[in-house]
Amino acid sequence: MKLDNYMPVRVLSGPGVVSDSGELLRSLGRTCYIVTGQFSASGKACEDVKKVLDEQKIQYGIYTKTPSNPPTSVCCRVAGNAKDLGAKFIIGIGGGSALDAAKAVAIFAARPELRNDEIFHRTNPGKRLPVVLVGTTAGTGSEVTGVSVLSDVDGHKKGVHGADCYADVALCDWTYTC
Repeated sequence: MKLDNYMPVRVLSGPGVVSDSGELLRSLGRTCYIVTGQFSASGKACEDVKKVLDEQKIQYGIYTKTPSNPPTSVCCRVAGNAKDLGAKFIIGIGGGSALDAAKAVAIFAARPELRNDEIFHRTNPGKRLPVVLVGTTAGTGSEVTGVSVLSDVDGHKKGVHGADCYADVALCDWTYTC
């Protein structure tokens, strides 16, 4: 059997991994934008991330209304918020939809020439803001895959894929999934 694996994501795992990530997050910049859904926004993972950001004096903005199968238009708009804040990196917290949206926000924020569905047809994939993902569900594996599933302007689910869809770091604390 032949196995071929490409895994560019740095995976840090275990209880308390988010609380221990301050130095790592500080190395990414002094401003970030958090992308999450309503449920995860009030959960322990988000509390822990915000606490670390506060301790490290990292300014942040937050979007808490990521819908299922996030539309490209939402991701594009949230990327504008991240750019307006001067975000140097993106943190995604939640299940697959929030993590997929965070990946897309990172691409749109670094490539303002892209609009909505152009993300599906971009040339030279690779330019994006750094991405840190904190999963709160077990299932999609979005924190370690090179795919972001979004809804196009017609509401159809489509995959964005490429090297720019991998996170830089996945912070995997299984206590968030309990």
